[in-house]
Amino acid sequence: MNENSFEKFRRIFSFVVNAGAPFYRNKYRQAGFSSISLDRVEDVRHIPLLHRSELAHCPVGQRHYMPWQETLFAGYTSGTTSGDLFPLLRNYNIGEPPDIEMYKVLLLPVQPWRVIAYAETFRKKKAFVVCGDMHNMEVTASMAQIFAVDTIYATPASILLLVPYLQKYRALASVRSLILHGEPLSNARRESIQRTFPHAAIHIQYGLSEIGNVSSSCPGDQSGALFHLDEHFWYETVDAETGEAVPLGKQGELILTTLEYVPTPLIRYRTGDLAVLVSECSCNKKTRAFVLLGRIGFDVIKIGGFEFRAAAFEKGIEGIPDLAEPNIFEVHLYEERAESDGSVKPRIRFRIGTVRSLTEEKKRSIQGDVLQRTIVGRMLSLEEAVQRGLLLPPQFEFATIAPDTSISRKRGILINHI
Repeated sequence: MNENSFEKFRRIFSFVVNAGAPFYRNKYRQAGFSSISLDRVEDVRHIPLLHRSELAHCPVGQRHYMPWQETLFAGYTSGTTSGDLFPLLRNYNIGEPPDIEMYKVLLLPVQPWRVIAYAETFRKKKAFVVCGDMHNMEVTASMAQIFAVDTIYATPASILLLVPYLQKYRALASVRSLILHGEPLSNARRESIQRTFPHAAIHIQYGLSEIGNVSSSCPGDQSGALFHLDEHFWYETVDAETGEAVPLGKQGELILTTLEYVPTPLIRYRTGDLAVLVSECSCNKKTRAFVLLGRIGFDVIKIGGFEFRAAAFEKGIEGIPDLAEPNIFEVHLYEERAESDGSVKPRIRFRIGTVRSLTEEKKRSIQGDVLQRTIVGRMLSLEEAVQRGLLLPPQFEFATIAPDTSISRKRGILINHI
């Protein structure tokens, strides 16, 4: 990072260890870490890493670093590592919006509180903001047509839900940019969206509920996985197991530090995302960037508007006779195109370890039990989700467990292939 970024880091670090809120002082004391003098960039790596659970389990007042009258709002998330409510103290997003032309932006947030931060983000570009409503797509599409919006900011799943209404109101033609966020975007889903919006450029925004948008995708990269570094954040990558720094060009867990004053500063925050820092992006900016590779150590995956939870798969599989102890299995998640109508839907592939070879009849029996007992989304069994056409039929692979098994011995592991 440049010298200006390092000075910002020093300033923010000094602020949190000397401010009235006790969170960081308590954290560092319990870790046996005494505040150091940050004389060199290399000194940063000695500061203990911050995990989401530390913030989530801390009383709000102890992690609040700004006066209430300077704090804009409270939001919430349950994130992808827990089902517990995590109250968030937020101001406007400090990250920059995508560097594209936009004049009238339709916002379609999944949670209403996010409109506040999103709207101000796009006002930085002097864009006119139209607020959509996930629960009233008819009105949202009508508003898009009335104001001839040229940009839509939404999750991939929300965009596809909105399309029939946009078609009804003939509001597709004016859209020139789609800014997608909040979910993995598979190649199949990206192609489906691009066909629907043939004149729109697709941009991806990477962000965290805890702090808002962090990076925008590089326009010179078609994969949507290369993101520019934003001057308002400090980026690092570390070995996910040891926490040791990894060199430029090597993959590791992405670590973020906020370099501006915010209600809850993040100092060396573990994002749970696997990334590679690179010295140069693919567009004319030739700026530093990172390649996003996927998630690390999570128990929830959000795909196509669905939440897939490891705990639900564990409950669906546990107790079934003839399975290996402790129910060794993997759940692989994909998005594929349905042969019937060409639509893109999630596909689940199970790899299940057994204590002995199973007959085909026994395999079918286990598959039926898993489909009926596993809950996805909002209280739908896998069987019901397939019957309603929301998921492609799951596929199963059974393997007898042996000492050299290729199946992970960790229970309930979710593997995202998007």
